Amino acid sequence: MSYGPTRTPTAKRDGTISLVCGIVGLFFIGIAFGIAAIVFGVRGRRGGGGGQATAGFVLGIIDIVLWVIGLAAWHANAYVWH
Repeated sequence: MSYGPTRTPTAKRDGTISLVCGIVGLFFIGIAFGIAAIVFGVRGRRGGGGGQATAGFVLGIIDIVLWVIGLAAWHANAYVWH
């Protein structure tokens, strides 16, 4: 008899995908990889994916926040020069 959530193979896979997308999103196309990291992180956490899913979820949020800050800085810089 098992108590608590069981960890499914798909949850582990989703957690790993989330973590990889979160790390890649820090360097390339943060908005796309950030959204993917959040989606796979939520799926992984629901299935009992554990720490990788949580880390990917957090990195996905950081990716999107940094992308929004970069976009705002780029637009602010565009108005300064023109």
